[in-house]
Amino acid sequence: MTGTGPLLTRPESGPPLVGRVAERAAVREAAAGARDGRPAVVWIEGEAGSGKSALVDALVGDLPPGFGVLRAEADELDSDEPFALVAPAPETLARWSAAQDSGPLAVVVEDLHWADPDSRTALLTAVRRLGGDRVLVLVTSRPGALDGWARFGLDARRCLRIPVGALTVAEVAELAATHGVELGSRAAERLHAHTVGHALHVRTLLTELTPAQLTRPEGALPAPRSLAATTLAALAALPAPSRELALALAVVGRPVPLLTVARIADVPVDAADALVASGLVRLQDDRLAFTHPLHRVAVRDDLPPSRRRALHRAAAEHLGAREALTHRVAAAEGPDAALAADLESAAAGLDEVPAARLLLDAARVSEGPRAEELLLRAVVLLIGAGRHRQAAEHRPEVEACADGPHRELVLGLLDWHAGEPGAAEPHLRRAAALDHSDTPDSPADARGPRAPLGDARGAHASTSRIAAEAAVRLAVLLYTGGRGEEAIAVASRALELDLTPEAEREAWTALAVGEQMRSGAVAGLARLAPRLPAEVTDPADTDLLVARGTLEFFAARPARAAADLQAAIRLARSAPSVAADRLPRAHMQLANALFLTGDWGSAALHARLASGLVDEEDLVWVRAQAEGVHARLAGCVRGDWAAAEAHLQAAGEAVGRLGSLEAAFTTLIARAVVADAREDPREILAVFAGLVANAMPVPMSTALTWWPMVVDAALDAGEPDTAAELLERLRAAAVERAIDLDAVVTGLAAKIAEARGDTAAALAGYARATALAGPEVPALDRGKLLHRHGRLLAAQGSPGARERLEAALVAFAGAVPYETRVRRDLGSLGAVAPVVPVLPGAAELTEREREVVALVARGMTNREVAAELFVTDKAVEYHLGNVYAKLGIRSRRRLRELVG
Repeated sequence: MTGTGPLLTRPESGPPLVGRVAERAAVREAAAGARDGRPAVVWIEGEAGSGKSALVDALVGDLPPGFGVLRAEADELDSDEPFALVAPAPETLARWSAAQDSGPLAVVVEDLHWADPDSRTALLTAVRRLGGDRVLVLVTSRPGALDGWARFGLDARRCLRIPVGALTVAEVAELAATHGVELGSRAAERLHAHTVGHALHVRTLLTELTPAQLTRPEGALPAPRSLAATTLAALAALPAPSRELALALAVVGRPVPLLTVARIADVPVDAADALVASGLVRLQDDRLAFTHPLHRVAVRDDLPPSRRRALHRAAAEHLGAREALTHRVAAAEGPDAALAADLESAAAGLDEVPAARLLLDAARVSEGPRAEELLLRAVVLLIGAGRHRQAAEHRPEVEACADGPHRELVLGLLDWHAGEPGAAEPHLRRAAALDHSDTPDSPADARGPRAPLGDARGAHASTSRIAAEAAVRLAVLLYTGGRGEEAIAVASRALELDLTPEAEREAWTALAVGEQMRSGAVAGLARLAPRLPAEVTDPADTDLLVARGTLEFFAARPARAAADLQAAIRLARSAPSVAADRLPRAHMQLANALFLTGDWGSAALHARLASGLVDEEDLVWVRAQAEGVHARLAGCVRGDWAAAEAHLQAAGEAVGRLGSLEAAFTTLIARAVVADAREDPREILAVFAGLVANAMPVPMSTALTWWPMVVDAALDAGEPDTAAELLERLRAAAVERAIDLDAVVTGLAAKIAEARGDTAAALAGYARATALAGPEVPALDRGKLLHRHGRLLAAQGSPGARERLEAALVAFAGAVPYETRVRRDLGSLGAVAPVVPVLPGAAELTEREREVVALVARGMTNREVAAELFVTDKAVEYHLGNVYAKLGIRSRRRLRELVG
């Protein structure tokens, strides 16, 4: 599926299959739905030999005419090869989209349990993005699905789950009939008991035994009781050259050209005739392969070690250079310096995971310090590829290495990714040659230091490079733990060392964020300015652009933050391998920024994209923040209090799981914002009781955009003195952080004056605040300011009241709870509030259809919309067709006119 092979446009009928009538009918129904643009996923789960492949073949044979088929099978040997089964999700979706031009598509993926993690994640991402596509996905796996597939497979709305278990007695009899053997009830029961209903065992016995043996009324069946024994018995009955051919094929471990495996076995090619006739192997397109993995395992496991090594040596002589290395390792009987050197050289040109595999092999055929160095470099690469669990399996070997900076760096990273920042810090300090400090442990953001950034594939890592990378890792650990001063010191030192380009960018991020924590986001931006140009065009700088956009947000500059984050997402999309772990934060922070600017629709779109990435990767470090955005949109925009509370609870659960300061504070703010939308000032004051009592430290890194609603709440609760004290502290905090909150502060001062009866000062203050309110003032704050001014003018009988209230309505446009308040006040004036035109049929649009409308209205093509929403072109066409039907229109031009 990763390649460019042709589609199978005429699926052949599968072999006879017993039972599964209801399941096949359900899949036929799903296929009919897929043909009409309702994509479906079928998850077929069962143990090895249970009949999954036979069922899939039958299901493919059942497909209606016109279906094309893409088929891929995972291989155990490729489980560490990134994207060995399927391409990255964007490429996979693009291929599926193109394939649908010829008709509906069936995607068959067999043995997903063997697939590499990257392929499993890419496939899961792709199926989650299907919408309106004419695609049916058939997946087979053994029980115990990994990654997010277990949860997806249990979602009955999106996945048809078919467990393949033991055959019943009746199905055993039916299967026997397909082999020309009529079993009576007693014979069927005996065969069923003998095989425990295992489909492959039943098929094997039906092939191996005569009808007389199978139908004998009494006595034990003479066939072996295990498939392994059956396989070996069948092998033993073959001529010697055929047996040798099978042994060589088992050692090679994959389908291989007949001529090649014959050379490895040193037998003539016609030795394959008897072997194929036995049913143990098949010959297809001149490639020999075992008919079932269990046959290969049985043959391989029966080989004596010396014979196995000899066959591995022969395989190394006849296979390609890369594959030959694996067989040379399997044949090695002790240290082999030449082989280790060849493995290391081959690793230098590969991606992280295959390179790590070769370096681990090199370590096994090396000894002493050289073996330890190769091991440590391999573990570094596994961590860099996100294979933390696989890397952790080598921890005992790492701990057994001699003391030194490289060992300390690797142990520090292993501790960090195990969620133990306190244990990681001393290791990283020793690796960076920094003295220990007696600072208390701090909770850290689980995003944390990414992998060491040096090229561990190639030459021996120098002590200076290890120290530099350890310093970068330590700086990130410190700032994610809220220790900005220390992060600045360590990051500054790291930038003076020999860093790789990626480590250099990470060090700059640590320096800027550390400065934000010490002196505020504006100071952090100043730190970053010498490194990052105003307009970033290099995809390699995507991470830094996300960092700058985030800092702009915390500097209370949401419009500039949105521009940077949108640019970062575009850059990351142009180079998908760059900043993959930053994308969830970019989408989440962009949703926050757009919420402040009042672009509610786009905020919802990016919040949803952030949540999708969070769910797919279980990114605990940003889950609470993403749920917080959803809560604010549900409450402040839609007035859906139940949904808002559900998101707040989910955010709270994420905080409990992670415990980071950012996650906890973000969740508190979200709860207070929802309370503001509900006009519940006491809830806001309760959330920020520590702030009100001046007992809660206010982080230097905060944007302070949440603080005005606390002042507002104190006033609405009838506590003007508390409000005045909070406002003075807000003013001082803004000055300390160099954050421009002049318009909001002036407006709040006017509201305090109003509460104290100084109407003239209040009117003058509102006028000044309105004049100061620029594009960076949050839409809700701008609307509140205009609303207060309009209400006071109305109380004074001023003709300007209506103008201010209508301006407030524009600022609040789309935020239902706030619009309702303004409309109420306009109604008290006897004025008819302007009504925003509602398109006929618009209420029927789904959330995804609204997102498509919003992007098409901006002038985007279907392909651009698909890229933005991370779906296929066909999905966009489908949603757009539904939109046209619901709105009663026929063209994009008309849609833009209606929306604009």
